[in-house]
Amino acid sequence: MFPYFVFNGRLQSTSEPAINISDVGLLRGYGIFDFFPIVDGAAVFEAQYFERFFRSARALNLEVPVTPTELAAHIMQLTDKNGERDGYLKLVLTGGDSPNGYTPGASNLLLIQHSDISYPESYFTQGISLLLQKYLRPAPEVKSLNYANAIRHRDLLDAHAAIDILYHDGRMVHETSRANFFIVDRKGALRTSEDTLLLGITRRQVLDLAAELMPVHIGPLSLAEVSRAQEAFITSTTKNVMPVTKINGWMLSRGEAGPRTKGLMELYQAHLQRHKLGQRTTYT
Repeated sequence: MFPYFVFNGRLQSTSEPAINISDVGLLRGYGIFDFFPIVDGAAVFEAQYFERFFRSARALNLEVPVTPTELAAHIMQLTDKNGERDGYLKLVLTGGDSPNGYTPGASNLLLIQHSDISYPESYFTQGISLLLQKYLRPAPEVKSLNYANAIRHRDLLDAHAAIDILYHDGRMVHETSRANFFIVDRKGALRTSEDTLLLGITRRQVLDLAAELMPVHIGPLSLAEVSRAQEAFITSTTKNVMPVTKINGWMLSRGEAGPRTKGLMELYQAHLQRHKLGQRTTYT
């Protein structure tokens, strides 16, 4: 953990208390967050991540107490103070101190710096496993603090050597608890849902890039279509493009990343590096 974070615009030691026991984010789980890569103290894909954070706040009737420009300045200040300008940054906005344990007060905003995150190489070569579950996240378009459903099933995931849950409504597949989900169908087209899910920033980049490799269809994605998929993968801020080779025990792509998934992995890595290099050029 880094030694400093920002609480309501003020640099503070991580050893000091911040959230009050009356904060409705703690008492009721009322709050949002976002998480993104930073290079040289600035967010990669800054405009998209900031826009989503402010959009999530509006959707939950929360007020972000700073402007996007002020937010960027706080990130720069924090990374300078911690002496590490690369890695990841988490924004947390809570409902604030409540007079009665229910009614929100003035929002509290935390900026928490994280080191780089890595996964085993096998996740990208042999792929990962997902477990299907019939479940609909409350306000799925909001990046809320509520991850209770996925966290409470951690033992089930461990027992099946799966890293995430793939949510569906009995007919249509939506997303995993922490990532967007895609398949490559038997005709070689990329397919993903756009309903009842969080619209990921990595998802947006990948959809733009995928048009260079294959047809792209955005719309309802049924369980039957997933069961017939040639390939599958997930996207997220930390996982980028990660192949899925097993869902509920059935195997896809012969247990390894499929050719179109590999192509997208390479395209996205090059795209991400270009943006990181652009940040470094801009802010040094």
